[in-house]
Amino acid sequence: MTSRHAAGQHPSAATCFFVALAAITLPFAGLYAYISSNIEAFDGTLTRIGGFLEKDYGWNGSQYKFASARCRYAREAAEYDTYYDVVVIGDSFSQNQDNGFPAFLANHSNASVIVFDFRYTSLNKILNSEIFRKSPPKALVFEADETVLTDGQKFSSLEQALQQVEPFDKAESDATRELTHWGPSSSPMLPLVREARVSLLDRLDMTSDYVFKMMVRSLLSGGELDRVVDVGIVCDHCFSNSLHGHYLDWGATFRPILNEAERLDSVKKFSGTLKRTVEDNKQTTVFLLFFPMKSAAYGPFIEDKFYTLLDDQSLYVPATGVIDVISALRQAVRLGKTDVYMPNDHHTGYVGNQAAYSALINHLHSSGLVEEVSNPPSFARDTPLASRR
Repeated sequence: MTSRHAAGQHPSAATCFFVALAAITLPFAGLYAYISSNIEAFDGTLTRIGGFLEKDYGWNGSQYKFASARCRYAREAAEYDTYYDVVVIGDSFSQNQDNGFPAFLANHSNASVIVFDFRYTSLNKILNSEIFRKSPPKALVFEADETVLTDGQKFSSLEQALQQVEPFDKAESDATRELTHWGPSSSPMLPLVREARVSLLDRLDMTSDYVFKMMVRSLLSGGELDRVVDVGIVCDHCFSNSLHGHYLDWGATFRPILNEAERLDSVKKFSGTLKRTVEDNKQTTVFLLFFPMKSAAYGPFIEDKFYTLLDDQSLYVPATGVIDVISALRQAVRLGKTDVYMPNDHHTGYVGNQAAYSALINHLHSSGLVEEVSNPPSFARDTPLASRR
């Protein structure tokens, strides 16, 4: 039998196209499959940082959550329709319903708690609401992360909202001051359950993310694109997963906060004005919590030291009402606790939120406003909190 080639026949154009396509795509498909088979899982000591294959670095993911937050998360001022002992107004650090500091407060104290997000409900709308005026809370807790304080536009929005708060007179009726004993929390903190296996679709999605970022970084001659930075550390036991004195951090949250004395003065002025304005009702005590960026919280334990205005002790004076959260977070790091911050995120994990709660409840308790009725849980490598009762 004479072959087609011997007879002068050639493969069809379609055949050539598919052969060429296979020759081009198969190597990429093989690389894609290899990356997918080796990409890290969601759980365990491995860290997924922006899709990169960073198996040897970083912190553990969030490990525990409350079965129920036991506090109300409101989106609109209209939802504020009854009395609460504590009103929390904050940003995303307050919105963590798994293990945020408001959830710790609601689960381990006798306080009823409502939480607002000032990114959706402005500060003035909450403070000017009828319930806040007629039945003011025992405590107002205002929370913001460090980026809000150092971002001119975001901070200006807060200042403008505060200017629109109407002056307070003595409340029309006294708020209930007797402590209501709810008893120990009925909502335990449970391990955060994740899928033990990563599905094929998840692997493909993670691989696509990785390949895209790798290509962009290559095109920009290895530029990090503010995604991942290699950080030298000076305290090995402070990190749950490091390698040869280094760890990798999510670059978007690892940036220097410039030393701006003017900004520090503005933050102190805002804090003092908020405190004086609300406390004119003679029934509400104001506290402020400012969460540092991860790089600032870990500042004493890494080689590159970044200034943060939260290190300035003049911020933590009675006139401002600001609670020193950064010291509580650093103490947790110093003790070698894990999950102080999220591995691929600038938000605090359950240990960081518990540390912030501990700092807050100390002030609430010493002011006679709220009583802690149960100690937060103590897990492996954790140090039990001292009783404040």
